[in-house]
Amino acid sequence: MNLTNLEKKDIQLSLNGFSGNIVQAYRFEDHTIIRKTAKIKNENQSLNSEFSKLKKLDEISKKCDLFKIPKIVSCGYDNNEKFYYELEFVPAENLDSALQKLDTKKISEISTLVYEIIKKISSHDPPQTKNKNFEHEFLLNKFKETVTSFENKKFSLNLTKNLIKQYIDNIKNLDIRSKHLINTELFCHGDMALDNILITRDDVIYLIDPLKNSFENTVLDYSKILQSSMTQWNLIKHNNFDILINDKKIRVKPNTHISLFHKHFLETLDERDYGRIILYLASTVARVVKHAKNEKQLCALMLITNELLSNYNDGRYDLTGSLNSLCW
Repeated sequence: MNLTNLEKKDIQLSLNGFSGNIVQAYRFEDHTIIRKTAKIKNENQSLNSEFSKLKKLDEISKKCDLFKIPKIVSCGYDNNEKFYYELEFVPAENLDSALQKLDTKKISEISTLVYEIIKKISSHDPPQTKNKNFEHEFLLNKFKETVTSFENKKFSLNLTKNLIKQYIDNIKNLDIRSKHLINTELFCHGDMALDNILITRDDVIYLIDPLKNSFENTVLDYSKILQSSMTQWNLIKHNNFDILINDKKIRVKPNTHISLFHKHFLETLDERDYGRIILYLASTVARVVKHAKNEKQLCALMLITNELLSNYNDGRYDLTGSLNSLCW
């Protein structure tokens, strides 16, 4: 099934991924195949690392009954020397969409299952202790990468410029508490937003699109789950919101099923970790800012990131309520 010479006529569907990779679906020998290709050659290593992580997750999945990975078909380099890998299509739905069809009891069961999956993945490898400043530098670099992404870009709204200035000030004033740094690596998925979790009609969970970070820890998976459940990410991703410029707020129609999932998922977490999770949640949303499709979306993500950073800087570690930057 390895088609390095895949032609446009073979493509059934091109999917617009948020992080910039090229995702395409095509038919081959009565199978639907999903191919993910690096957008540019400079991103080959990143996608290759993602593929290596996917294979490792596949190994874990075969030792437990909690989740699966789509069947890996092939990997290689196309005619433009860009790395790709291929998976067999799974007839399933993204969890953030599927939650709309589930009742309260099922949502509670799924949230517990997702937590158990994260814990199972993290137990695969022995913990690895890093040097004292490693995690601190990892987080600072994540925030600073977002600052760099604004360089040489022009924005039409004064709100955007003000939000960027506020973000830069927040980073300058960021006081990462030592109690929120453990400097211990644990294997994780790395990008466990609810749209990277698939669920079939038979309630089988599949994981897709892992991310290799320079520091790996379970808190990355927690923060990506909360990115989906606390920030109304699915609505922001699809531009189903308005920006109230004068009020500096994001107006959305609240997703009650996602909010219910959020409530149940928090019940699995230790409140003593809330400060650490908010810090990482801010870093994950800041990372997504770099991939914003338009200025409206960028403003929404910056409003949320700035609120999370301000909350952290002020020692307010509440994950239970809605964000002040969101209104209904």
